[in-house]
Amino acid sequence: MSLAVRLLGSYSLTWNGQPLALPQLHKARLLLSHLLLEEGRAIARERLVGLFWPERPEAAARRALSQALWQIRQALGPAADRVQSEGERVALVLQPADYLDVAEFRALYRAQKLSVAPSTENVEHLSIIWTGDNGQQSL
Repeated sequence: MSLAVRLLGSYSLTWNGQPLALPQLHKARLLLSHLLLEEGRAIARERLVGLFWPERPEAAARRALSQALWQIRQALGPAADRVQSEGERVALVLQPADYLDVAEFRALYRAQKLSVAPSTENVEHLSIIWTGDNGQQSL
């Protein structure tokens, strides 16, 4: 059972190939993106509140964070356990079978950058990941 997330190209979530709905609130989608980009790192709630709701009083901002995390868990459905909170910290931790296009892009980019003779195939693959174009034509 695996989660696949595309942040590049068009934003999408799938569970075993079946589409999952994105969180309804725009800030919940932004928070999910932020957690995915920081995948595996525990982030202080205080930091998240400051990033996403700086204009709100702290109590209201913390409620907004809780609501956004609830929406993210709802959207992830069977993969809701990927969002982990412990005390004052929150993290999104993917499983080995999960896919995140940004992680693949970063790995290919690093390999390309370190390569003495860059591969045209890797550059093309980077372009496909970046645009979300897997080569399939839509009718």
